[in-house]
Amino acid sequence: MREHRGELVMLDDPRLDPLWAAVGEAGVPVALHTADPVAFFQPVDERNEHWTRTRTSTSTSRRASPSWDASRAPRGRSCSAGRVLFGTDEIPPHPDVYRIHFRFMETDDEAFAHSLDDPPLMGRWTISGLDLPDDVLEQVYAGNALRLVPRLA
Repeated sequence: MREHRGELVMLDDPRLDPLWAAVGEAGVPVALHTADPVAFFQPVDERNEHWTRTRTSTSTSRRASPSWDASRAPRGRSCSAGRVLFGTDEIPPHPDVYRIHFRFMETDDEAFAHSLDDPPLMGRWTISGLDLPDDVLEQVYAGNALRLVPRLA
C-alpha cells in the first residue's frame, strides 16, 4: 500500500495502529507475506540487486525466503514473539530450504546464502542468523498456531 506521496506504508507505521488494535480486539488473525525486499519496489536496472535474475530467468515462481527483513529484527530478541507464525510458500517443501530457515532463526551464523538458487531469485545478498531463544522458537514454530487454532493439537 502506498500513501498519498507514493511512499510505501510499512506494517509498523503508526497510522496503522488503529487497524492492528481493532483486529487484535476482535481476535482476528492477520496473515501477511512481508518477505519482499525493497529492491522489488525499485526500478529494474543494473543498479537493482535483482537485475541478474530478471536477465537470466523467465520464471515467475517464487522460492521461500525468511518471512521478515533480518536487518530490522533485533538479534537474539523478539518483542512480538506471540504474534509471529513460521510459514513458507515453498511448494512442494524442500528439506534444504527448511534448513536455511532454521539456520536463520536458530543460529548466530553470519552472512550465509538465503537461497539454493543461482542466481538467487530474491537477489545476491546474504542473511545472518537471528539467534532466537528457545522459548521464542517454540512460539514461532508451533505455540502460536496452536493458540490460534486449538484443533491442531
